[in-house]
Amino acid sequence: MIRFAGLLRFLAGLLLVAAAPAVAGKSTTDAAIDRWIEAHARKLKGVEQPMARYAVVGDLDGDGRHDVAVLYTIDDASPGNRSLRYLAAFHRSARALEFKAHALVGGRGIREVNRATILGRMIELETLEYAVLDEACCPSTAARARYRLTEGRLVRVKAPKPGAQR
Repeated sequence: MIRFAGLLRFLAGLLLVAAAPAVAGKSTTDAAIDRWIEAHARKLKGVEQPMARYAVVGDLDGDGRHDVAVLYTIDDASPGNRSLRYLAAFHRSARALEFKAHALVGGRGIREVNRATILGRMIELETLEYAVLDEACCPSTAARARYRLTEGRLVRVKAPKPGAQR
């Protein structure tokens, strides 16, 4: 029964990711984003899952412009055919979107990442983390992971203590 419930949670998470459209905003789909993700996939000798891409718009660096954070998944060609989930940040300059940083944020054995939002210059990811008895397919513990664009890197920020203000 536990395996069946875990499988249902896993499938529900996949449906959420595949059905979730990019948040409306200025250029959440952009040639610069497409080129960068394609190059990253080639470097990893993998292929992006375009239906799993999820973009959000918000100000990541405090300049008042609408930057873009993108969650994307690359299936690599290694034995076992792993899917890895990445987060990339793109800065909006006066002319175009420019890649700033990326980080590995999920995948089998790491965590499942379903959605992202930008809150106060921070990217917050809705995740499912692995509990002790979870199988590799099916993390079960709802959690959040936060990242901040700092000095050209996406840095994971520790979660606030329970009861602390957001």
